[in-house]
Amino acid sequence: MRPLLLTIVMLAHPALARAADWYVEQAAATGGDGSAAKPFQKINDVKGVLKTGDTVWLRTGVYNEKVDFWHVKTGTSGRTTIRAATGHKPVIDGAGLSGFVFQAGETHYMTFRDLTVRNANESAFHFYKADHGEVIDCTTENVGAGVSFYFSSFGLVSGSDISGGINGKASDGTVLQGNKIHNSKAEGITLHADSKNCKYLNNIVYDNYSVNIYIDSASDMVVDGNLVYMTFTPTTKEICVLFPSPFTETLPAMGDLPHCPARADPCARQRPQGPGTGRGLRHLHPLPDPRRVPDAEHHRRGGQPEVGAPAPLEAHLRPHHHRGLGPGHCRSCPERHPHHGSCTV
Repeated sequence: MRPLLLTIVMLAHPALARAADWYVEQAAATGGDGSAAKPFQKINDVKGVLKTGDTVWLRTGVYNEKVDFWHVKTGTSGRTTIRAATGHKPVIDGAGLSGFVFQAGETHYMTFRDLTVRNANESAFHFYKADHGEVIDCTTENVGAGVSFYFSSFGLVSGSDISGGINGKASDGTVLQGNKIHNSKAEGITLHADSKNCKYLNNIVYDNYSVNIYIDSASDMVVDGNLVYMTFTPTTKEICVLFPSPFTETLPAMGDLPHCPARADPCARQRPQGPGTGRGLRHLHPLPDPRRVPDAEHHRRGGQPEVGAPAPLEAHLRPHHHRGLGPGHCRSCPERHPHHGSCTV
C-alpha cells in the first residue's frame, strides 16, 4: 500500500509534480504531440496540455495567431514560460486579427521571453488579473500597446524594445527597467487608475505621441535614470513627465529640487509651469541627433557643448540622475543651451 499512497501524494501536490517542456514549430507537420521530435504547429495547440510551471519553446516561424492563456490548468508552482527556443527567432503576427496577441488571464507567474510580436490593434502582451507577469527581452512592432497590466501587480518588463508603450490600471509594484519604449500613439508609459509602488528605471523613452511618461491617479511611484526625448517637434509642449493638476500643486518649489550633476548625458531644462497647470516637465527643442551627446568637459565649463562621436543611447543612462519628480530645472543646462532636447528623469 505504501507505493500506491506515495503515487497519490505526488499527483495531488503541485510542488511534487514535474513541469513539462512543449515545442512549437510553424513549419512542422500537423498532428504533432508537442515533443521536440514532433512539435505542435500552432501555439494554440499547446493550450490543451499546458499546465502552470511548464515551458513552451517556440521555433523560428511566423505565427499568425491570437493566444489567450486563460486559467491555465494547475501543474507545478513554478513559472509558466512562453519563449523562443535557443537560437530561434519566432515572430507572432496579429495581422487580420482583433484585440491582443497574447493574454495571461487570471494566470499568475507567466513569462514571455525573447519573442517578437507585431501587428496588433490592441496589446501585444496583455495581463488581466494576472500577478507577477513578465515580459523579458521581447520586441513589439506596429501594435496598439506593447504591454498592458490591468488589475495585475508585481509585473516586470525588462530588456525589451517596446513600440506602442506600456499601460495599465490598478497595478501595484510593477517594474519597468532597461527598456526602449517608443512610438506609442498615446503615452509612452502610463500605469494609472490607482496604481502604486511602481518603478520606471533606466529606460529610454522617446517619440511617444501624447507624453513620454504620464503619472496620474497613482501613488508612491519611482521614476529614475530614464532618458526621455523627441526626435521631431511635438504638437504638445510636454515630452518628459506629465503630472495631473492636484499632484503638481503639492510639489516642492523649483529651488528645493536636487539638480542634475554635470555629465555627458543630454539634459533639457525643466521649467515649472505653475500650480494647477497639470504640466511637469516641458520640452524646449527636438534633439537633432540622439546618438550624439555633448562633451562633458565643455558642459561643466559652461561653454557651447562640443559634439563627440556617436554613442549608443544605452551609454547615456546612469542611476539616480534626478531624484525630484516635479517642476524644476537642471542647473548644468544653462539658459544659453536651450537646444538640448532630452532630459534624464
